[in-house]
Amino acid sequence: MSLLAAAKSVKNLTTYPSTNIQNPLNWLINWAGGDKTASGETVTPDNAIGLPTLFNAITLLSESVAQLPKSVYIEEKSNGRKTRRKYTEHASYNLIAHKPNDYMTSFTFHKVMTYMACLYDEAFAAIE
Repeated sequence: MSLLAAAKSVKNLTTYPSTNIQNPLNWLINWAGGDKTASGETVTPDNAIGLPTLFNAITLLSESVAQLPKSVYIEEKSNGRKTRRKYTEHASYNLIAHKPNDYMTSFTFHKVMTYMACLYDEAFAAIE
């Protein structure tokens, strides 16, 4: 069997079902992070946030986390006891406690990160 004949036979055996946005197939719904409910409606993080209850819960949680003080600490031993103190000399102290980037305050940054973690199960920040 030639390579061309083998490719044609594989192509005939394999069918890929088409899908669209109006009526998506289950694999597309699952890939996009949604799932059908008992009523048949598709729920995704993007359309679930339109519910005032969920929006208010995530906002309350993310603002509560964002207002907590955040610092870098170092653990030291003095007189046989472990103590902690703010490690303001650390390179990341200013990024965590005050200004993580040129566009956001520490409050806004931590609010967005918590919001994303609650809604999408993950949040990432790249250190450059």
